[in-house]
Amino acid sequence: MSATVSFPVPSPHGPRTVTLSYARVGDGEPLLLLHGIGHHRQAWDPVIHLLAGERDVVSVDLPGFGASPALPDGLRHDLPTMNAALGALCETLEIDRPHVAGNSLGGLLALEMGREKLARSVTALSPAGFWTEAERRYAFGVLQGMRAVARHTPLPLVERLSRTAAGRTVLTSTIYARPGRRSPESVVAETLA
Repeated sequence: MSATVSFPVPSPHGPRTVTLSYARVGDGEPLLLLHGIGHHRQAWDPVIHLLAGERDVVSVDLPGFGASPALPDGLRHDLPTMNAALGALCETLEIDRPHVAGNSLGGLLALEMGREKLARSVTALSPAGFWTEAERRYAFGVLQGMRAVARHTPLPLVERLSRTAAGRTVLTSTIYARPGRRSPESVVAETLA
């Protein structure tokens, strides 16, 4: 079941309210799942049912992704802000130091949560951030290009392209090795995310 939660996060200009969308299922020790850039919490759907048998699983849409609005004015999209926001999320949901797993951007955030002692354990899958300056410029350029294309492609065209393996490849080949295997619905949601 998905829900939203709002909570204050400190900023240089006083607290700002952050709202995040999340889903929570299962019982056991808490596990926070953090998706990669250009994704949303549904990226974890293929494994949620496996994890929920042993864990209280919280999958979250990071700020500006999926159903979560962007950070409010006065908050930067940087590691200290994200640590504060994810720490406040856990406090609001009454989760004490969850296990954290993340992919790509989520992996970097998971490692940061571990470094700040906000996590019991960390699993980072292909974490972002271990790049040279040239690789960083390339990665940011590709991501900015993907964002621009996604924002300027009309939804009916995205939906039409998602119906074929070739169209799914055009839309998501930069983030998937086998984009043709993705469902049309997933490709549309990921393009919008």
